[in-house]
Amino acid sequence: MSSANVRSIQALDDLRAALTTFSGNARSALDSAMIEVQRTLEFVAERERYWRGRVTTAQAELSRAMNAFNYCRSQVVRDSEGRVYQPPCDGEAAAVRRAQDDLRQSQERLQTAHMCYQQAQQAQQTFQQQAQRMSASLSDLPKANAMLTQKVNTLKGYTAMSAPSAGGGSVAGGVSNGGVVGGGSAMGNVVIPGPGSSAPSASAWGIPHKLPDHFKGHAKAFGAGSPDEYAIMASKFLERGQREGLPMKVSPDGVIRVYDPATNTFGSYNPDGTTRTFFKPTSPTYWDRQPGKLQ
Repeated sequence: MSSANVRSIQALDDLRAALTTFSGNARSALDSAMIEVQRTLEFVAERERYWRGRVTTAQAELSRAMNAFNYCRSQVVRDSEGRVYQPPCDGEAAAVRRAQDDLRQSQERLQTAHMCYQQAQQAQQTFQQQAQRMSASLSDLPKANAMLTQKVNTLKGYTAMSAPSAGGGSVAGGVSNGGVVGGGSAMGNVVIPGPGSSAPSASAWGIPHKLPDHFKGHAKAFGAGSPDEYAIMASKFLERGQREGLPMKVSPDGVIRVYDPATNTFGSYNPDGTTRTFFKPTSPTYWDRQPGKLQ
């Protein structure tokens, strides 16, 4: 059974560190962006208030200018010869025109500021919605990082272990090309060959020198013509158990047990996926008495 390329653990470690850095940087950048958006909204709101005040001031100034102009026009002046006439009121009229221009400009600026404020509000709402989604994603990063840390530590544990012993009963786990079945092994996971792994072979028998004895005792029930064929059938049964979801137990020592009630077929496998035994039980309660947690 081929082994995983454990040199990639460093890449997983780098990914974990990058996730930690990204999470911190992204959170900081998101907070900074939210502050800037709020500042922009407050600035635009302040400009709207300013021009609203300018409009009020311009209206009051125009009112004073009009009052002064009207008062001037109501006056009657007599010259040295006793003739009556109205004063020209040129200064007052000019003051009215200036006040009107100032009011018009202030109203235009107020309208522009109000439109900008509405647009800023809409932009802030859109940003907040997106920021909330991003914040939720960032909240999941610590969980993902914790899970990745656990997996990295598990893989490091695998690399620190020696090869499985011949009996296989006390081996905590192994790294292979297969899928993972959670169980009670010391490492917390037992690796078994997945449907896409390489084809089974006779070398997948846990204790090769005991294969002939198992072949003599059980191969006839499966119609196997040779020890190699019998061993391959055993390995394929493990793959089928995983693929079809057959009843499967994993004991605290990492041993995997699979049973097919339809064909009364039982297989026992070491944590590294090599076969311990493969036969058809004669007792109807044999599977129920097998140790391990049902997966």
